[in-house]
Amino acid sequence: LTLIQATLRTSFYQKPVGGRPKSYVAFKLDPQAIPDLPAPRPKFEIFVYSPRFEGVHLRFGPVARGGLRWSDRREDFRTEVLGLVKAQMVKNAVIVPVGAKGGFVLKQKPGDRDEAVACYKEFVGALLDVTDNILSGEIVPPDDVVRHDADDPYLVVAADKGTATFSDIANEISEAHNFWLGDAFASGGSAGYDHKKMGITARGAWESVKRHFRELGHDTQTQDFTVVGVGDMSGDVFGNGMLLSRHIRLVAAFDHRHIFLDPDP
Repeated sequence: LTLIQATLRTSFYQKPVGGRPKSYVAFKLDPQAIPDLPAPRPKFEIFVYSPRFEGVHLRFGPVARGGLRWSDRREDFRTEVLGLVKAQMVKNAVIVPVGAKGGFVLKQKPGDRDEAVACYKEFVGALLDVTDNILSGEIVPPDDVVRHDADDPYLVVAADKGTATFSDIANEISEAHNFWLGDAFASGGSAGYDHKKMGITARGAWESVKRHFRELGHDTQTQDFTVVGVGDMSGDVFGNGMLLSRHIRLVAAFDHRHIFLDPDP
């Protein structure tokens, strides 16, 4: 009964496309109305069920950004996604008001990439099935969906573990739905930037580092300075930032696997 009362929208009653019923169903939930959920509780949650996969998308506010992950943790993938979105809440403070994250697990062929692509398409389509659109400046609710919440047209996705090359796929689905964001629905892809290759995040952070030291009267490009790094050299912001000055003296670094100490580098 609690879950029924907490359901804000569902795709269950949507008419099938081409006469064939959809192979999945989506439920948009109000986590604040579900007392047994672990904290922190997001503002919105979309749960997608299919015989081939299950997925969740957690958003901490109406305007939120975060990626979709292909998870291998079938038993507790929601716990994984919740942990990731908690990190997004911190990282995205200056990007958008709050964070978001989604994830899905495969049931029949857990490690098969073709199956992952097929299920990713259905997962993204299911999210859009219960999301409002904007056409000619007006809010347009999804067809055959009774809304028990306010207008909610903002939904974006991004690449994450396992879905790094899926952005074009998501944008194709967005355009097929005539979604108002078009190819801005999923960041990256052929119409966007590869932030890993270009080091966009690290470059922006490095400008902040340079300004901080400049205010202290220190030039990071010509004078040595000591650094403690959080992350590693496999693509983290810290790792890419290390490449931007030859005067870094790395005295320590740590990530989720290792702790590195070098008092006199």
